[in-house]
Amino acid sequence: KEEKEELFEISDLIWNTQFNEAQERILSLAKDGTLEMVDYKTGLQLSLISWLRSMITESEQDISECLSILTHVQSVAHLILSDSKHNSEQEIESARIATGLDLLLRAILQFRIGSYVRGAFNIRSAWKIFEEALSKTKFNSSLSTHKRLKITITDPDMVGQILFCVCILEFGLSLIPTAFRWVVEYVGFPSGNRALSMHFLENCNSESLGGPTLLEPFANFFKLWIYTFFYESWDSGELFLNKILSKHPNSVLYMFMGSHLYRKRLECQKAVDLINSAIKITENQIPEFKVVLNHELG
Repeated sequence: KEEKEELFEISDLIWNTQFNEAQERILSLAKDGTLEMVDYKTGLQLSLISWLRSMITESEQDISECLSILTHVQSVAHLILSDSKHNSEQEIESARIATGLDLLLRAILQFRIGSYVRGAFNIRSAWKIFEEALSKTKFNSSLSTHKRLKITITDPDMVGQILFCVCILEFGLSLIPTAFRWVVEYVGFPSGNRALSMHFLENCNSESLGGPTLLEPFANFFKLWIYTFFYESWDSGELFLNKILSKHPNSVLYMFMGSHLYRKRLECQKAVDLINSAIKITENQIPEFKVVLNHELG
């Protein structure tokens, strides 16, 4: 079985809340079952598991473990980047994108623990990587003409990772009040174009990309969050929720966000049913999240 196919299967485990099984599968891909022998692609998937867990539990130990995995991913990716003679152009681009995603995940954790300066620095570094990468995809028409490069990145997974990360950055910056936006533009960040962000998000799926991308489940969660809290597109949100739950029926994260969607629609019983279903699933996987879910019940 090819490694990429294996990683997509692991992604399904993650989003069906089978964190422990996913981590075991990842380490089984290593030569001796340890993190040190995991390549950067596999390590990045491991870091996504650890990152999700740390965001859910807010445990210092989980955050520290995630940062350690991200450091490993970054060091292995840098080995690829520093050896352009023996690695293909696509492998170089893949390692560079992995580095950008690593920086973005790291920055979000750093903001979570109050390390704002380091977080801001890493977000800016991530943006520079993704801005250049975007200029090499078919979506480069969103950039000014002088920033567009020859289209060399066509792999659906790579393009999907670029679109989602640019989407997150653009949408996040769009939340900054207009009066202060010139400050972030001055230091090299994008202007925060929400319409552009949504355009990228709508295209971050296997149908639009012509193939799967590992970050599609993250994009689905983000899209559901936006439907619920920003655009209040609750009917569209419910259709979308049913669609993604049909693929990941045991996803406590989708259930959690779906419960907020139903509360917005004043369909409290549906919200309670989703939370109760999520509680049953978390008992064996993420017991810390059960506290959050019980709090939602009130």
